[in-house]
Amino acid sequence: DPYLPLGWRLLGGIRESEGRDAEAEEAYRRGLQFTPDDAALHGLLAVQLARRRHPDAEAHLLEAMRRASEFRSELAVSLGGLMAEKGRFDEAQRLYDRVLEEEPGHLSALNNRAVAMAQTGRFDEAIADLRRVVDQRPGYADARSNLSLLLLGEEDYEAAARHARRATVLAPSLAAPHAVLGRALVELERIEEARPILDRAVELDPQSDMARLARARIRYRSGEIEPALEDLEAVVALRPDSVEALWLLSEIHREHLGQPREARRYLQILLERDPDGARADAARRILDEALVD
Repeated sequence: DPYLPLGWRLLGGIRESEGRDAEAEEAYRRGLQFTPDDAALHGLLAVQLARRRHPDAEAHLLEAMRRASEFRSELAVSLGGLMAEKGRFDEAQRLYDRVLEEEPGHLSALNNRAVAMAQTGRFDEAIADLRRVVDQRPGYADARSNLSLLLLGEEDYEAAARHARRATVLAPSLAAPHAVLGRALVELERIEEARPILDRAVELDPQSDMARLARARIRYRSGEIEPALEDLEAVVALRPDSVEALWLLSEIHREHLGQPREARRYLQILLERDPDGARADAARRILDEALVD
């Protein structure tokens, strides 16, 4: 009976449990061909699509929520995550607020709302929400990781290191808390302790600009010029507006490699990216001195 949606849901669920995600997705799609008004099939397909960042995921989540007989918190949390990934943080926050009206103790919604609030500058509220989450569920690695990142931004390095370290124990394959822990230890001048942690962060995620920049600082201070240069060039490729990386690249080319033209190029890029920042006056002074010479 192809018009029985439960059959398609069960078939997809079995395939998911066996790691056959593409076949699970196909089962949910086939089911919707026969019963396009089934909210559960739309929701299951949306989760599959969201895992691979498919643009149709949001439409299926909206359809699942529209057709559901009652408000489904897990669908709203998933939809909020998609909106946040697209930079629609205010919309995401409103969805999480709705979830928390229905279920005040929904920890995933609290965690995700905190991330969205931080993106809109509401750092104190975000930190308070995340502290509430980790107090209620100490083993929630993602929340601890998010909290450690916000505490790092507040320059509370001891607390950031404490929560990040716990997150690395709870989720050893998660790169973000390794990067935060390494960066916090660098700020605390615990350099040798930071080294292996930052190496592990880069191993887990070669695209981690935070880990690479912190490791570059260690390498540069230790006289490891070429390895530092490699990390800094990777940082600039990943994040062209990284003022600290541009400044250090300029310094290496000026002071260690004898390449003043390349050094000036990095300073000019720095001024284009951040004309009023903390490094801007020093960059202009060096460029002016080069013109006089």
